[in-house]
Amino acid sequence: MLTMLLSSGSIAGLLVLSGMIGWGDEILESFDDKQLKYFIQRVPYPTGTVQVQLDENGIPGYEIKEKVAWDNIPFTPGLETLARQSRAICFGSLAQRDEVSRAAINCVFSMRCLRKIPIRSSISISVRGFYSQEVLCRSFERCNILKLNDEELITISRMFGYPGIDLEDKCWILLGKYNLKMLILTCGINRKRLLAPAVSFVETHQS
Repeated sequence: MLTMLLSSGSIAGLLVLSGMIGWGDEILESFDDKQLKYFIQRVPYPTGTVQVQLDENGIPGYEIKEKVAWDNIPFTPGLETLARQSRAICFGSLAQRDEVSRAAINCVFSMRCLRKIPIRSSISISVRGFYSQEVLCRSFERCNILKLNDEELITISRMFGYPGIDLEDKCWILLGKYNLKMLILTCGINRKRLLAPAVSFVETHQS
């Protein structure tokens, strides 16, 4: 998925869904009921879904369906206009598993106008189903806010050969290497860690 914050402060979400009646229409109806602003591009693919199954120990397993709408985000004049008006962009690594959406995200970040203004860019990392060192490295270079969980941090550390076993040390390696302004690390459902060069360390607990 790709979400943008306009310079006026209003949220403009890019939602790509099927032209068929189904989940996509229900999502739009929910947006309208809540009076949310959005930008829609319909493509002839099913709306994305995730199948969740619990094993005998209650641990969830995820099957993220492929060849769905958000795998096929086209770079259109409408998306280009939206990007020109944006001051913040949120994107994910999973949204780049298909060549079409990956190319669209690359086009957004290659726009000359985005290189001249202080864009706030955040990425949510997922190592379920798809990830590659090339996509992750390019995404880290483009973002200034990174969000991931403890399992994903361990996977990335192994992939890039980061030393040490302390999670906080690995976070500071990422912060320094890619000049990030902030890193958000989730550790289970009740704990989050926030790290930023201007703030030594903040840990939050869900009440």
